[in-house]
Amino acid sequence: YIYTASSNLPEEKLLNLYQSKSPFWIALSVDKDTLAYSPLKLITSIPHLYFNHQKLVRYDTGVDWYNSWTLPEGKHHILIFYAPQYLEFAGFLLIALSLTGSIIYFLFTLTRTIKNRLAKTKRLHASHN
Repeated sequence: YIYTASSNLPEEKLLNLYQSKSPFWIALSVDKDTLAYSPLKLITSIPHLYFNHQKLVRYDTGVDWYNSWTLPEGKHHILIFYAPQYLEFAGFLLIALSLTGSIIYFLFTLTRTIKNRLAKTKRLHASHN
């Protein structure tokens, strides 16, 4: 779901990604240091990169099964990712937050119940003495 590449082109060329043709494949022009990120850091920084880096211009080749982008001449460092993949990551985050919230609620309820029972037991012992 993520591809990286670097190029130094003497003239304008097409970059073809032979995956399913979809408008959700996004190609960004990034700096060289960004491509050196660890995979986890690269994945987590994509939302920031998406809003703060130049998107490559899509080129319609007339072929229905792959995506193409125009690369102008010069040095390029490119990051290509499939945007819907981040819906999966958002789902994992929601699951983790839900589980964490449920555990916290359970522990809070358990401690409150134990405190109430201890207080009730102390009152019973105090009334019998």
